Amino acid sequence: MINTTIPKKWDIPNTLLRRFGKNGAGKQRAMFAEDHLLIVLHALSKTVERERQAIIFWLDPKGNWLNSANGEGIHHLRLHIENYSDIEVNLNKQYDQATSPEHYFELLEKLTPLVRTSQNLCYTMQQARDYSENLEIIDLRDRCQEIAREFEILYTDCRHGLEYQIAKRGEEQARYSLKTSQSSDRLNILVAIFLPITAISGIFGMNLKNGLENLPTPFSWAIMISAFMLGIAVKSWVLSPAKTNTKN
Repeated sequence: MINTTIPKKWDIPNTLLRRFGKNGAGKQRAMFAEDHLLIVLHALSKTVERERQAIIFWLDPKGNWLNSANGEGIHHLRLHIENYSDIEVNLNKQYDQATSPEHYFELLEKLTPLVRTSQNLCYTMQQARDYSENLEIIDLRDRCQEIAREFEILYTDCRHGLEYQIAKRGEEQARYSLKTSQSSDRLNILVAIFLPITAISGIFGMNLKNGLENLPTPFSWAIMISAFMLGIAVKSWVLSPAKTNTKN
């Protein structure tokens, strides 16, 4: 809901008053009747709120500007439009400092409503330009178009930055998985080499009389070397590609 209050001292035609609903000011738009121009804009807020405040700018037949928030003068309308530019500059600085997907996603959350609002602001000022030949409105209309384009460019850059960061993290994860797989392969090779000698050592290390404990020392070395050779053979078997049988 967009809340607003038209000042009671404003002497505007009933034709324009009847175009406001009971539930608020409605969307941003320009209205014209009997040489009276009303421009309904939405006040910018730093927080996301269900209810926003509308600011109504009135150009009377004598060329005087009034608004429902700050008083007289077109400079208030100019300041309202430049607030968009200030926000865009601030978000651009945050974009330059963004280094992670979280940063880009946060920026996109802020930019999405601003892109839509700035486009509606452009449309509203174009309506006002169609209703009035006021040169200041033409300048402000052009300025709104520049700001809306800047928001669109920043939004596109943030989306591309987010996609790049996601792809970069995916590549880093793939590299990490490859290194982990290589480490597992090395561990399996070591296990394959030392498994036979570990098993044989365990067998001969049991306190059982089997007649082999009195064999000469070279026989023990021969058993150890045979165990290593068996381990190398097991490693070769583990690393060898699997053979598949194909039938014609």
